[in-house]
Amino acid sequence: MIAPEAEPGTRFIYSNAGFSIAGAMAEKVTGTAWEELMKQRLFEPLGMTSAGFGPPGARGSIDQPRGHRENGSPVEPGRDADNPVAIGPAGTVHCAIDDWAKYVALHLQGARGKARIVKAETFKKLHTPMKLTGADRSTRWGGPRRSAGGRAGMRSTARDGC
Repeated sequence: MIAPEAEPGTRFIYSNAGFSIAGAMAEKVTGTAWEELMKQRLFEPLGMTSAGFGPPGARGSIDQPRGHRENGSPVEPGRDADNPVAIGPAGTVHCAIDDWAKYVALHLQGARGKARIVKAETFKKLHTPMKLTGADRSTRWGGPRRSAGGRAGMRSTARDGC
């Protein structure tokens, strides 16, 4: 057995494996693929019609913003343009900005106690900062701040390449 990298409760350490395991657990409990669960329990109730999985856009056309390499060159949509399917629950979801706004609105409503889709207590837990004892503090909502100022989470794309 490998010892944890840090004492539990002292640091936030992002892990794709954790999200992948959560997706596998949801599939096991429900007998439904995590992608279908996302469609049924989140995208459809919120009316998120642009939400999908894998890199956004069509190969050979500039119809959505592209991911990019470290040097800034764009990555064409395709099998190798996103995380492997095995770690899909860790971040292969994409959507247009108007659908991202629906997701954000869900969280704002939940924070005000007007929960739907999940219980108000769940939103409260998601939005409550973790009480960590170390210097590497974070929140459940969004994860660690990154050097570029961004946060981990679902990607947003503009519709029609705007």
